[in-house]
Amino acid sequence: MPGFRVWVSLLFAAALGIRLAANAAPPPLTGDAVSHEAKALSLLQGRGYAMEGTLTSFKPPGYPAFLAILYGVFGHDHRAVVWVQSLLGALTCLIVVAIGGRLGFPLWGLAGGAFAAIAPSLVRGCGLLVTETLATFLLALSVWLALACWQDRKLWQAAGWGVSLGLLALTRSVMVGLPLCWWTVAWLRTRRMESDHRVLPRRLALGLLLAVGLIGAWTWRNWTVHRAFVLVSTDGGRAFYASYRPPDGYRFGLNANDALAQRAERISSEIERERFYYAATWAWLRAHLGEVPRLVLLKFAYLGSPWDWELIGRDGQARYNWLYGITVPFALIGVWLLRRRAEAQWALVPAGYVLLMTAVFYGSPRFRLPIEPHLLLLASIGLGWVFQRVASWKVRTGVVAADLASNALLIAAVRVLRG
Repeated sequence: MPGFRVWVSLLFAAALGIRLAANAAPPPLTGDAVSHEAKALSLLQGRGYAMEGTLTSFKPPGYPAFLAILYGVFGHDHRAVVWVQSLLGALTCLIVVAIGGRLGFPLWGLAGGAFAAIAPSLVRGCGLLVTETLATFLLALSVWLALACWQDRKLWQAAGWGVSLGLLALTRSVMVGLPLCWWTVAWLRTRRMESDHRVLPRRLALGLLLAVGLIGAWTWRNWTVHRAFVLVSTDGGRAFYASYRPPDGYRFGLNANDALAQRAERISSEIERERFYYAATWAWLRAHLGEVPRLVLLKFAYLGSPWDWELIGRDGQARYNWLYGITVPFALIGVWLLRRRAEAQWALVPAGYVLLMTAVFYGSPRFRLPIEPHLLLLASIGLGWVFQRVASWKVRTGVVAADLASNALLIAAVRVLRG
């Protein structure tokens, strides 16, 4: 289909151009970016993964290592980081198209890639020195490699699946359980199928070993530094505590600032500080079990809410993510259409995993960003089904109205649950 290739090429050019134009100014170094920058320079200067000269395991090493490589190649230039991240963002759009084709929806895969090309959060994320753009690319790549291994049955695809997931876990530590979760789902879904599909978990076992090997190598490094078991990083305790003790009782995605958090931050040892956070969180949960349902529901409401205060609203003020609000409710239709297709597990498992992690941690624009391309793909499949199978314009109008109403309901739910 030469015409299809032309459209894909135009999509890539548009996605890249939009990202470069929207992020022309050098990115501000605030929040996590300051920490990533310091560690990247430490790696580049041969002083190891360190902060202020002290070896650390606070925050995963993947993104600072990525920055260090770029600085080594292009010099200490933040614009080069934006250029490369814009390229990764544009490639992510192409991967979305490829995933749609593997699922049997090439046209709607192209639509999903177009949604990803103009998605405000994905575009603005390329201009920030944070982990999300790299993590989004690695997750999309792992989905495509898993689907390719399902259909083509080649070992290099299984190996690439494992390496991409290992690098993803080292970029965002919350993803550390995804390789095992994914392999387990593959085993459960294929054990009653024909023999050529039953061998898939054996092939993916190679990828699983590679993912575990990458994570294990970093875990061993952490042991040599701290003489304590640190799977990926020591920031999990603080995130876990803030997910149940957010500032003002509802501002997820920010560090807790109550008396216990202030006491924890005065602990010099990051190992002891993380243990303190975990112990304080479990103690609070035991004492306030009645509060947990409200907080968990609020996390899910934030996950679905179209308001963005982290990527689009860089000044801390919430901005309406129009594409997320309009399209993502249609993703539920896409999930329903794919629910019985065996290959759909590769598109659905990452979203399910992030839903699970949302209950444990929190749902926010940055937390959900790595699965946003997959949600947009699922939404394009749902939209395609509605406009192909539903002839009545009244029904179509009703579906769109219900879609917009879901935005209002989510916003109202957030306000009610915030109290």
